[in-house]
Amino acid sequence: MRRQIEVLVDERRRLAALPQRPSAWVDVETGQTFTDAWAGVGQENTVASS
Repeated sequence: MRRQIEVLVDERRRLAALPQRPSAWVDVETGQTFTDAWAGVGQENTVASS
């Protein structure tokens, strides 16, 4: 258990040392409406049965 904690602490230190940037929201035009996007939700995960 002690080794697992050491690994997690090391990972936290590594992540804390990475460059920080403020959170942001970026609008990207897709050419789709919300209706178009919702209509396509799940279709890529549908498996056709034989």
